[in-house]
Amino acid sequence: MSGYVFAVTVAFFLALCSGGQALEVTIRYSAPALGFTLPIHDRAVGAVAFHYIVKHAESNWEFQVYTNDPKNVFTTNGNLYLQPTLTVDDQRFDENFLRNGKMDMTQLFGYCTQSGNYGCVREGKYGLLPPVMSGKLKSVPTLRYGIVEVRARIPQGDWLWPAIWMMPKYARYGNWPRSGEIDIMESRGNKGDIGIGTVTSTLHWGPSPNENKYYLTHGDKKSSSWANSFHTWRLEWTPDHLTTFVDNQQIMRITPNFWQKGGFSGGNIWASGEKMAPFDQEFYLILNVAVGGTNGFFPDGNMWG
Repeated sequence: MSGYVFAVTVAFFLALCSGGQALEVTIRYSAPALGFTLPIHDRAVGAVAFHYIVKHAESNWEFQVYTNDPKNVFTTNGNLYLQPTLTVDDQRFDENFLRNGKMDMTQLFGYCTQSGNYGCVREGKYGLLPPVMSGKLKSVPTLRYGIVEVRARIPQGDWLWPAIWMMPKYARYGNWPRSGEIDIMESRGNKGDIGIGTVTSTLHWGPSPNENKYYLTHGDKKSSSWANSFHTWRLEWTPDHLTTFVDNQQIMRITPNFWQKGGFSGGNIWASGEKMAPFDQEFYLILNVAVGGTNGFFPDGNMWG
């Protein structure tokens, strides 16, 4: 799908039990004659179809598990909510279960969307099971060039990691980050240091994880707090540039060619693509609220993260 406006006015609220402030998002989709619907618990909301992601955390090893439980993903008055909850607040689990139990996603939630990297089954005896349950959705329609717009209120609360981002439908150029990743918005809910006063946009790309040159394609915007009101996050994506905005203020603007930009050696793995490769393929939209992690997004040794 090329050249459409993927203007998602999402609405998702986020509140982490012990004092976390709500994250609210509003999604609007407009693409002529496409007419997608958004089925969440068999109710149509908005105009973009989404699938649940049901699995344990991935390589970032965050502290949440993603579920299709209506406590974590639900709709009210036409709005979509993603709400983290404490795992022990579910009557099926307690503190002993987190340390000694077995969390099989298929048995607990009916199915699992990722079998690799221990995505479907984990046991507490090998490390504490996720203390938080949360929501993650991926869009059914995909986009190749166009506009994505999300109106959202960013949550405030320690360890909260909301994100509006995109991943390729097909890994044409290979596994991550060879086929790219588009992070339209990420934030940390913490009050101090690199917290709620900073939002970021980032592209991930490179021949291997060790050669991911994301730091060359990264931008941020600062404010006293992004949690006080709704803001509009927008991606403008053309064959000539990728540009992100918040409330019409530019966060980053990136132009091709990525192989030259990265200064990589050897043969160009994107030579068969367009000049915007690897960002020349169909991508889908992801909405999620992660909690914590061990990949450095919340640096070790800091009380705020």
